[in-house]
Amino acid sequence: MFICYDLCASIYIVNFKDFFYFDNIVLAIYKDIILIRDTFVAVYCRGKKIMEKVIYRFDGKNIYNLVLEDVAFVPNFHINIVVTDLLYKQGYWFYHLDNIFRYG
Repeated sequence: MFICYDLCASIYIVNFKDFFYFDNIVLAIYKDIILIRDTFVAVYCRGKKIMEKVIYRFDGKNIYNLVLEDVAFVPNFHINIVVTDLLYKQGYWFYHLDNIFRYG
C-alpha cells in the first residue's frame, strides 16, 4: 500500500475499499464529490481506516494504531492520501529523519 503524506489535502482518500472495516462503511450520496485539480471525482463511500502499529511516542516507545475517520473511497484513484493538517490537530506529527509518525 502506497501512502502519500500530503501537506495540502483536506480529506483522507483511499483507492481500495477493503482498507475499511466492513461494519462502518457508509455509502456516499450523489452530491459527495471531491475536487482534484480541475476535475470533480465522485466518492463511492466513506468509512474508518485503522493503520496498525504505525505511530510512535516522541521517545520512540509504545507503538500505537493510527485511526483515520471519515476516509473517502475513490475507485481507481492512483494513490492513498493521509492529510497532514488533520493529523496535527489530533496530536500526531511526522518525523522526516526516520520517516515515522509520532504522537505526543
